[in-house]
Amino acid sequence: MIIDKSLNIDISRSAPLYLQVKQNILQLIDKGELKDGDRLPPETELARICNLSRGTVRMALSELAREGLVSRRPKRGSFLTLEKPIVSARVGVLSPLFSIQNSSFPDFFQAELVSGIREGALRKGATLLFLPNVQEWGSNNHFSGGENLDVVLFLIPRKDDISLICEIEKMKTPCFSISAAVGKNFNYIATDNVQGSIQAMEHLFSLGHRRIGLVVTAQGFDSQERYDGYCRALKNKHIPFDEDLVRIIEEPDNTCWQRAAADKTAEILKRGKPTAVFAPGSSLAMGAKEAIEAAGMSIPEDISLVAFDDFYLASHMSPRLTTVARSIWELGKIGVEKAIELARGEVKPPLNIVLKTELIARESSGRAKTSAPAL
Repeated sequence: MIIDKSLNIDISRSAPLYLQVKQNILQLIDKGELKDGDRLPPETELARICNLSRGTVRMALSELAREGLVSRRPKRGSFLTLEKPIVSARVGVLSPLFSIQNSSFPDFFQAELVSGIREGALRKGATLLFLPNVQEWGSNNHFSGGENLDVVLFLIPRKDDISLICEIEKMKTPCFSISAAVGKNFNYIATDNVQGSIQAMEHLFSLGHRRIGLVVTAQGFDSQERYDGYCRALKNKHIPFDEDLVRIIEEPDNTCWQRAAADKTAEILKRGKPTAVFAPGSSLAMGAKEAIEAAGMSIPEDISLVAFDDFYLASHMSPRLTTVARSIWELGKIGVEKAIELARGEVKPPLNIVLKTELIARESSGRAKTSAPAL
């Protein structure tokens, strides 16, 4: 059986187990190995294949059913319902930060984003064509193959990639940026990162914090906006900017962000003496937590910690992590759907969509002490 060989579950990944089951099924659909009307194995059989509990498998199937991709019929089983429109779109997917061709996504953000993109494409009857990583186009960033595509999804482009977006559009191929507000003259869906950072800062202000550290990356539009939100929140509160409280990670390789965040946070703890740290990213938050604990400090008794993105481990850490949440899955799903509508002429460019954020307060943020303890 195809499914018996293809559902690879990795318990060491940060993505929830039920989401991994769902992603594996969506990938089999993408490859054409599962088709409309196919009957999925019973819950007990899927649980055996995945070596998971029946409840975990049921969550995956229930979510697929809620999204209209699976029909659950009493005493008959679960069947795929992949009704597609007659007109299909060819969607190229391009990214500077990770290779989407890889079937195992090691990062929560990547897993959620790609899951949303796959589902949106399925619902719109589109074919996803995964293009080589941006760096593989060569030093001149020359783009080829656009003549065979209806639209290009550019996942998390950097500022340096604007010229490539312009080149794609010169080929009369619409380009749609996902998770980066690249400019009002371009098509994009993004998160209100500035407001999200302000939400995090105002939450800490309400707890009496005034010396708030920030560790952020130099890569991408999102990072710049979160830095801007931090600065704006300080200005709104008439708190002077203190360079000892801020560290920017120049490292372009996202596999090193956690380690770099730990090192930068350690510097902030020594020089800035913060009562709280804002780490706007899952890897950044994990690195900050590592540095705080290595310094012999307790969260939130000695220092508070707030992150960005409500990644899976956030609600399971000790203490549970306060985060600024956004729907990464919706970024992918709505993004690909709007990109296809753009390619079909159903909406007019430029299309700018900004999704709101929500602060989720948990135990990692507490009332401020007069100052952080000396190291």
